[in-house]
Amino acid sequence: MILSWVRFAQPNEYTAVTWSYRGLFKSGSPKNRAWLSIRDHACDAVALMDHLQIKKCHAFIGWSTGVQVGLELAALFPERVGKLVLVCGAHGQCFSSCFQPLFRVPVLPSLLHYALLIVDHQCPWLWSVLGQFASQYQNMIRVIFLKPFDFLRRADYEWFGLRYILDIFAHGELHTRNYICLIQQLDTHSCFHLLDTIATPTLILTGFLDVLTPSYHSFEMARRMPNAKLVVYNLGSHFILVEYPLDIAKQISTFLQSAKIQ
Repeated sequence: MILSWVRFAQPNEYTAVTWSYRGLFKSGSPKNRAWLSIRDHACDAVALMDHLQIKKCHAFIGWSTGVQVGLELAALFPERVGKLVLVCGAHGQCFSSCFQPLFRVPVLPSLLHYALLIVDHQCPWLWSVLGQFASQYQNMIRVIFLKPFDFLRRADYEWFGLRYILDIFAHGELHTRNYICLIQQLDTHSCFHLLDTIATPTLILTGFLDVLTPSYHSFEMARRMPNAKLVVYNLGSHFILVEYPLDIAKQISTFLQSAKIQ
């Protein structure tokens, strides 16, 4: 959740509510991983609002996976969402564009999908091995693989990247398998056909060099959603939150203050 990295509001101006997706961290894991769909996560957001007695949230803010959850939430329950802030995400079927920043490459989406299926079904023990490696060799990963990006991107990838890796692999095999299933769910989900019906005021932020969820997703969302504003960071990647934190904080703050809930 992007609130972990961006502090865009003055103290006491907003109440930020976050939750862990079902199956991840301390959220309960369903017995059947079919219950890890994007629609399930959107319904969890509504259940959380009901629990907190919130009829309508001021804004739903999502990064990466959260973009598809936010779109699904606004499509299903438009009366529950005042605004959307969508950061570096896709409108659906992420394997069709992942690692394809300029144009879609034939066969690659199927290769990505089957690679995850083979690992998950034929050698699930690999997730535990990766988790042990990440936990035991944190300093090596941080210094050798992540620190160079601090210089190249002028951002704190050393801290952020290590935390991101540990969040995926260092919480047990079941957690990692649920995380991989969530990625697969992102590929099976799509809101493209509903974008023109989502009238919620929306701020879309994207990095032009994003290779995980290429920026053409954001351009398509901005073109088809009737009340959307697009901001593009020409040198930004999938992690613009740590690359341009101050400017993004300003963009979000201005948007939240200028588009009040009626």
